[in-house]
Amino acid sequence: MKKILAILCCLALVFSLSAIPTFATETSDSNTAEVATDNSVVSRAATQGLWYRENLYFATNVTTVVTPESGSALNLWLKNSGYVKVTVYKTNALGIYSSVFSQTFSSSGERDINVVSSCNGKNYLVKFEPAMDGSVMSALLYQH
Repeated sequence: MKKILAILCCLALVFSLSAIPTFATETSDSNTAEVATDNSVVSRAATQGLWYRENLYFATNVTTVVTPESGSALNLWLKNSGYVKVTVYKTNALGIYSSVFSQTFSSSGERDINVVSSCNGKNYLVKFEPAMDGSVMSALLYQH
């Protein structure tokens, strides 16, 4: 009787470990948004994370280069504790960076900011400046 019970327990364990997560699939259109210019739909830009850091302590400037799709919006989700200054530069035709967004967040909190409403498909340089004694932040740069 003990052997039959042991076999049944082993079978139950095997079947529980081999369960297929059927409801974990994602539909293809759940993360896309229409990008329109002059009231006509140009393309569908996928919402995607371009750069992400969580609970990053930094005492010097942190910079990253992202390349969102042409026509999509560049957004920043920021959760900071303390002072953080965010500056975004875009690339012009000559490859030189020019500032398009600059804002200082001196109070702690969580916020979602539209940095650039319509990107040109080229590189954007994003610079995070900390307080003198360092800052902690979680940041997500994404296109939408």
